[in-house]
Amino acid sequence: MKSSLKFVGVICVFALSACATPPEKIKPNELSPLTYSKYSCSTLRLHAIRVDNSLNLASGRQRDAAKKDAFRTATAFFIFWPAAFLIDGGDDNKIATLKGQANALLEAAERKGCIG
Repeated sequence: MKSSLKFVGVICVFALSACATPPEKIKPNELSPLTYSKYSCSTLRLHAIRVDNSLNLASGRQRDAAKKDAFRTATAFFIFWPAAFLIDGGDDNKIATLKGQANALLEAAERKGCIG
């Protein structure tokens, strides 16, 4: 009995730790706006559009992964423990990097006087 409880506990911890984080809860990586200091306003604008598009796509995939992981975790916990091995954890690092790039581009544009 004790060993089966330990096994269920290990599976629950594994499943919960691997769940994809909703993109809204992912904090941006720090990136210096100096990275973009040599860019012109038009280059900053184009790069910001690319980063924003990539962030929107990655965030959509991450939201889907978070929903699927929540379902798989519930399934693993209540019905079928091997489902815990289907949880992929999402792409937190990519989203954090893109958010950091977006923040740095915005700050670089503000410093250059491109905005406002």
